Amino acid sequence: PTEAPVAGAEEKKVEAPSYTPVIPKADGQEPEAPQIGYDAERKVASFKDKIGQIPITVSQQPLPENFKVNPAQQLENIAKSFSANDSVVADGTKAYIGTSIKGPQSVILYKDDLLIFIQSGQMITNDQWIAYIKNLK
Repeated sequence: PTEAPVAGAEEKKVEAPSYTPVIPKADGQEPEAPQIGYDAERKVASFKDKIGQIPITVSQQPLPENFKVNPAQQLENIAKSFSANDSVVADGTKAYIGTSIKGPQSVILYKDDLLIFIQSGQMITNDQWIAYIKNLK
């Protein structure tokens, strides 16, 4: 006879996103893949990186349903709610930047059907943001 499985003995699986997160990939270089964490409940993948010497945290999730009709307008609305009043465009991707008085910044954009938030520990120039966003693939 086959043995009945013991309750609670099944292996816990580490959940992974059902989507492919974007990560920075510089042209001509194979990037070191970041350690991506995933919150299955919120469907958010995140990783830590640096722009120059400034640490950043990149979080991303599939575009919410209400974004799919007019993502540009929805992004602008959410950016306003975050007081992300500056914007840059990188390869046709518009990103909104909010800067705290103390220097940390929050950036919000969408790319490849993903809503992406980036938090920096201090001020990063617009040119650096544009270069980083261009390399997210």
